Amino acid sequence: MKKPIVKKELQGSLGEYRWEMTEDGSYTLFSEHFEESCHSHAGALEETLYNYIEGCEILPIVKNKGKIHIFELGFGTGLGMSATWDYLRVALHAGESSPTLHFTSCEIDYELAHHFLKEAVDKGMLQNLNFDDSLRIFTAEFSSFKKGSQLTVIIGDIRERITYWQSSSLYTYTGPVDAIYQDAFSPKRCPRLWTYEWFSQLASISHATTKMATYSSTKAVWKAMVKAGWAVRTVQGYGSKKLSTRASRDGECPQEIIDLMERSPVEYLRD
Repeated sequence: MKKPIVKKELQGSLGEYRWEMTEDGSYTLFSEHFEESCHSHAGALEETLYNYIEGCEILPIVKNKGKIHIFELGFGTGLGMSATWDYLRVALHAGESSPTLHFTSCEIDYELAHHFLKEAVDKGMLQNLNFDDSLRIFTAEFSSFKKGSQLTVIIGDIRERITYWQSSSLYTYTGPVDAIYQDAFSPKRCPRLWTYEWFSQLASISHATTKMATYSSTKAVWKAMVKAGWAVRTVQGYGSKKLSTRASRDGECPQEIIDLMERSPVEYLRD
């Protein structure tokens, strides 16, 4: 593996971030606070496409429903949003008559989110960017998609903020989520976003056929997901990872996953 190349540094609310080039030529950030990079060094963009856009079956959902609502953990460099926007824009020849795209993300670091949201506006991806200080939520409209397509970025600890967002008019407008990009920092660095309680919260904003994808494949995470009502399966991992995880609100776990979990002595992650 090539050694990541330092590009520049970025100062956020939670400390410093260091730009690193990944093997597909795209960049990620290394967080001083979490002591971890936001994406795989094998390829930030390719990992996003493989794990989340393809992993959550985004295009089939859009073609079937004519709209989609995606929920992401967390916003970071904005790559999940920008890659999804660009992928669908190209695949659907997006315009005013195209499907509706709603993308809800969360970010604990205000300065980080603000930096990349302004960049997305400058690139023409977003317009009418607004920050509601009382709600601590950024909103913006997506260009190239049907009028009313909206980005929402919730600022702060999402474990504390998700219920508030769920009771707001923003959630009423978009409705439950169709797909979840579970792309938080690792269970070791950010354990509260990998527990049974967290996956239960995600289930509460989902519907019967919601898809979820993540790079993690630990049995403690599988058990937490299953305990919260998610059916788990595995696929080949991206880069150096042997496996990654896909989950849904419908269906059943394959027997091999059930056997692996039953043989494992590890407990499911809890708060």
